[in-house]
Amino acid sequence: MRYTMLAAMFTALATQSAMQPAMAQQPPGPPHIDIVQELGLSGDQAKKVEAIRQQTRERIRALREQERAEMAKVLSAQQLAKLDSLAPRPPGMSGQGQPPSQSQQYRRP
Repeated sequence: MRYTMLAAMFTALATQSAMQPAMAQQPPGPPHIDIVQELGLSGDQAKKVEAIRQQTRERIRALREQERAEMAKVLSAQQLAKLDSLAPRPPGMSGQGQPPSQSQQYRRP
Protein backbone atom coordinates (compact mmCIF):
# COMPACT_ATOMS: atom_id res chain seq x y z
CA MET A 1 0.00 0.00 0.00
CA ARG A 2 2.85 2.33 0.85
CA TYR A 3 4.37 1.84 -2.59
CA THR A 4 1.01 2.42 -4.26
CA MET A 5 0.73 5.75 -2.45
CA LEU A 6 4.28 6.69 -3.50
CA ALA A 7 3.51 5.75 -7.11
CA ALA A 8 0.38 7.89 -7.01
CA MET A 9 2.34 10.84 -5.64
CA PHE A 10 5.00 10.52 -8.34
CA THR A 11 2.32 10.23 -11.03
CA ALA A 12 0.67 13.39 -9.75
CA LEU A 13 4.00 15.22 -9.78
CA ALA A 14 4.75 14.03 -13.32
CA THR A 15 1.31 15.12 -14.51
CA GLN A 16 1.76 18.52 -12.90
CA SER A 17 5.18 18.92 -14.53
CA ALA A 18 3.78 18.01 -17.94
CA MET A 19 1.04 20.61 -17.57
CA GLN A 20 3.37 23.47 -16.59
CA PRO A 21 3.56 25.10 -20.06
CA ALA A 22 -0.24 25.14 -20.35
CA MET A 23 -0.53 26.69 -16.91
CA ALA A 24 2.22 29.28 -17.42
CA GLN A 25 -0.23 32.19 -17.31
CA GLN A 26 -1.81 31.07 -14.03
CA PRO A 27 -0.26 31.85 -10.64
CA PRO A 28 1.57 28.92 -9.01
CA GLY A 29 -0.41 26.47 -6.94
CA PRO A 30 -4.01 25.38 -7.11
CA PRO A 31 -6.60 27.96 -8.11
CA HIS A 32 -7.88 29.90 -5.14
CA ILE A 33 -11.51 29.19 -4.36
CA ASP A 34 -13.17 30.96 -1.49
CA ILE A 35 -15.18 28.00 -0.23
CA VAL A 36 -16.60 30.02 2.65
CA GLN A 37 -18.30 32.33 0.17
CA GLU A 38 -18.97 29.73 -2.55
CA LEU A 39 -20.64 27.31 -0.13
CA GLY A 40 -22.21 29.95 2.08
CA LEU A 41 -20.57 28.55 5.23
CA SER A 42 -21.47 29.90 8.64
CA GLY A 43 -18.70 31.12 10.93
CA ASP A 44 -18.77 27.85 12.87
CA GLN A 45 -18.64 25.79 9.67
CA ALA A 46 -15.77 27.89 8.33
CA LYS A 47 -13.72 27.29 11.50
CA LYS A 48 -14.35 23.53 11.35
CA VAL A 49 -13.53 23.36 7.64
CA GLU A 50 -10.29 25.28 8.19
CA ALA A 51 -9.34 22.90 11.02
CA ILE A 52 -9.96 19.92 8.72
CA ARG A 53 -7.86 21.50 5.96
CA GLN A 54 -5.02 22.27 8.40
CA GLN A 55 -5.02 18.68 9.69
CA THR A 56 -4.93 17.43 6.10
CA ARG A 57 -1.96 19.69 5.26
CA GLU A 58 -0.12 18.36 8.31
CA ARG A 59 -0.79 14.74 7.30
CA ILE A 60 0.41 15.44 3.76
CA ARG A 61 3.57 17.08 5.13
CA ALA A 62 4.21 14.02 7.33
CA LEU A 63 3.70 11.69 4.35
CA ARG A 64 6.18 13.69 2.29
CA GLU A 65 8.75 13.50 5.07
CA GLN A 66 8.19 9.73 5.34
CA GLU A 67 8.60 9.40 1.57
CA ARG A 68 11.88 11.31 1.69
CA ALA A 69 13.22 9.15 4.51
CA GLU A 70 12.35 5.97 2.61
CA MET A 71 13.85 7.27 -0.63
CA ALA A 72 17.06 8.14 1.24
CA LYS A 73 17.38 4.49 2.29
CA VAL A 74 17.25 3.31 -1.33
CA LEU A 75 19.07 5.93 -3.40
CA SER A 76 22.77 6.75 -3.53
CA ALA A 77 24.04 10.17 -2.44
CA GLN A 78 24.43 11.15 -6.10
CA GLN A 79 20.88 10.04 -6.91
CA LEU A 80 19.55 11.93 -3.90
CA ALA A 81 21.31 15.09 -5.03
CA LYS A 82 19.86 14.74 -8.52
CA LEU A 83 16.39 14.01 -7.14
CA ASP A 84 16.62 17.12 -4.98
CA SER A 85 17.47 19.20 -8.05
CA LEU A 86 14.37 17.79 -9.79
CA ALA A 87 12.00 18.28 -6.86
CA PRO A 88 9.25 20.82 -7.50
CA ARG A 89 9.46 24.01 -5.50
CA PRO A 90 6.59 25.27 -3.36
CA PRO A 91 4.42 28.02 -4.87
CA GLY A 92 6.17 31.36 -4.75
CA MET A 93 9.70 29.93 -4.92
CA SER A 94 9.69 28.76 -8.52
CA GLY A 95 12.14 30.73 -10.63
CA GLN A 96 13.46 32.77 -7.74
CA GLY A 97 16.67 30.80 -7.38
CA GLN A 98 16.10 30.02 -3.74
CA PRO A 99 17.33 26.62 -2.58
CA PRO A 100 14.78 24.28 -1.00
CA SER A 101 14.69 24.24 2.77
CA GLN A 102 15.97 21.15 4.56
CA SER A 103 12.43 19.85 4.96
CA GLN A 104 12.03 19.94 1.16
CA GLN A 105 15.30 18.20 0.32
CA TYR A 106 15.73 14.50 -0.20
CA ARG A 107 18.56 13.55 2.10
CA ARG A 108 20.03 10.56 3.86
CA PRO A 109 19.01 10.05 7.49
